Amino acid sequence: MTCECHDNVPQYTLEEVSDHCHPDSCWIVYVDKVYDITKFIDEHPGGFEILLEHAGTDATSVFKGTGHTKEARDMLSLYFIGNLVEEERIYKNKFQKGKKCRSCLRKKKDDEKKQSISETVNTIVNSKTINS
Repeated sequence: MTCECHDNVPQYTLEEVSDHCHPDSCWIVYVDKVYDITKFIDEHPGGFEILLEHAGTDATSVFKGTGHTKEARDMLSLYFIGNLVEEERIYKNKFQKGKKCRSCLRKKKDDEKKQSISETVNTIVNSKTINS
C-alpha cells in the first residue's frame, strides 16, 4: 500500500516500465516508485550510458549501491510518475495506508502555514472594515 496521499497516482507493472528503456523514453524503478528520467539522462554526472543501461528496470540496488547524495535522492522525486502495482512491490513495508510520506507531510505543513496567514489577513481586513 502507498501512503494515503499517493493512492490516486498511476500504477505500473514492471513489464510496462521495461518498455521505456531508450533515450526517448527512459523510466526506472526506485524503491517501488516509477520515475521518468528521460529529461535528466543528458545531465547525469555519471553519464547517460549508466542510466540507459538500467532503463526500464528496477534500479534500486544500483542507485543505493553507488552512494548517491541526499540531494540526488531528492532530485529523483522531480521525475516521479507513479508506483509499481502492489503485487510487484518489494518494499511493501515502507508504505502504510493512512500514513503520509515526508514530502506530503511537508506540503501539509506548508498548506497549514498558508491557511494561517490567510486567516490572519482576513481577520485584519475584517477588523478594519468593521472599524471604518
